[in-house]
Amino acid sequence: MAEYDDDVDLATAMAAAAAVNHFSIIDVLTLSAVGLRTFWQMWLSILVWMAVSYVIVYLVACMVAVVMLRNHSLLFVWMPFVAMIFIGPTTYGAVTSASIAWTVAIANKSITAWHCMLIGCGQTLAIMMLSFVRILATL
Repeated sequence: MAEYDDDVDLATAMAAAAAVNHFSIIDVLTLSAVGLRTFWQMWLSILVWMAVSYVIVYLVACMVAVVMLRNHSLLFVWMPFVAMIFIGPTTYGAVTSASIAWTVAIANKSITAWHCMLIGCGQTLAIMMLSFVRILATL
């Protein structure tokens, strides 16, 4: 009887480990991921949502710039906007997402994809506000 209980415990532990290790970016983007507990899962989920919201904001800004500067003599005025689409999430986004994920992971808390979306969009909002304040300081 003891061997049977050990087998059941082993099977339960293996099933639990498989359930914990199931992580997908698609689940994060569709907001169906729950129980993100490890640093890497949280960091990647927050970074993905920060990058998605950041890309949307900067694509809109790039389109506005292209429309407003369509008669400009230089054709590549929109290039800095496209460069910022990649530079922002890989620098500021990666560092701040890692610090937030590290804090939550050290506290041994689990978060959902909804939390990651709110944190990632909040990071983009913070970047937008900081950029706006820096532009106002030059006027």
